[in-house]
Amino acid sequence: MFADNLHLPIGFEFAPEGVYVSQEPNLVLLRDTNGDDKADSKEIILGGFDTHDTHHAIGAFTADPSGAFMMCEGVFLHSNVETPYGPVRCVDGGFYRYSPQRGQLERTSQLSIPNPWGVAFDAWGQDFFLHTSGTSMNWLLPVSVKPAFGSKTPSTPDLIPSEHKVRPTSGLEIVSSRHFPDDVRGDIICNAIGFLGDPKSTGSRTTAPAGRPVSARISCAAAMVISARRSGVRASGSLVVDWHNVLIGHMQHNARDPLRDHVHGRIYRITYPSRPLGEARPGGRRPDCHPVGQFEGARAAHPLSQPEGTPGPPR
Repeated sequence: MFADNLHLPIGFEFAPEGVYVSQEPNLVLLRDTNGDDKADSKEIILGGFDTHDTHHAIGAFTADPSGAFMMCEGVFLHSNVETPYGPVRCVDGGFYRYSPQRGQLERTSQLSIPNPWGVAFDAWGQDFFLHTSGTSMNWLLPVSVKPAFGSKTPSTPDLIPSEHKVRPTSGLEIVSSRHFPDDVRGDIICNAIGFLGDPKSTGSRTTAPAGRPVSARISCAAAMVISARRSGVRASGSLVVDWHNVLIGHMQHNARDPLRDHVHGRIYRITYPSRPLGEARPGGRRPDCHPVGQFEGARAAHPLSQPEGTPGPPR
C-alpha cells in the first residue's frame, strides 16, 4: 500500500516527484523519499477548492503533453484558491490545469455544463472532455479561454452520434498502447455505469471540428456495479478501471444501508492475451515530457518515438 488514511481521493496523477492527489479542499503531493514504495511525506500544494458537493469536486486528473495535468470540477462548486500567481476563482463546471514545473494553477475553461468526468489527449495534443451522464464528449481546445468570474463559455459540438450514446458515463481514455492491436489503437473508451452485459463497441467515425480524426470507434464498456471515475492506458499495455460499489446514486439509498461497502474496492486490468505487454519506462510522467533545454538530438527523438500516451496511427 502506497498511502492510506486518504479522504475521497477522486483524482490523482503520477509525477517524477511523487503522486498528486485530491484531498478536498486541498491538492496534496505524496512523496516516497526512501524508495520503499510507500508515501513518507504529504505536502499541501494548494488549498481552497470547494468541498460541499464532494462527488464531483476536483478529480479525474489527466497529464497533458507538457507534464502539467488537468483537473475536472463540477457544478454547484465555488472555489477560491490562493496561488503564488494570485487567486484563482471559479464557479460551476469546468477545468483546471496545474503545472508542477511552475507551480501555477489556471482555470483553463469555464462552461455551462454540470459535471465533467474525464479529459483525454490525442496524438496531436488536442484535448477532449466527457461530461454529465448522457455521453457528451466535446473538443476542449476552442473553449480553453480565461473567463471572467461567473461567466460561461459556450461549448463545442457534441462529437458522439445520438445513436451511440449510453448513460450514465464517467472516465475517458484513448487507447494508445502497442500491446493492443492496431485496429483498436486510437479508439475512445468511456465507462458506462450500470451497463448490464458484455462490453460492446459501436462503429461510428468521429471527426473533430478541425477535420482531424478523433477515433474510428467509440467503445463503451462496464459491468453492473462498476462506477469508474478513472480509465488509463498504462505503459504495460493494460487498461485500468477503478472503483466498485453495489450501491450507486445520488443518495437514493440510506447512508446506513448495510450494502454500502466501506472496505473493499476493485481495480480491473484488461489485456489482450495473444500479445506481449509493453515495457514500463523508468521515471517521468510521460515519455514525451522533458524539462526545457533537454530536447536535443537523439535524446529527444527516442522518447518521442514511443507511441504510449498517444492514440496510435490515425485511420
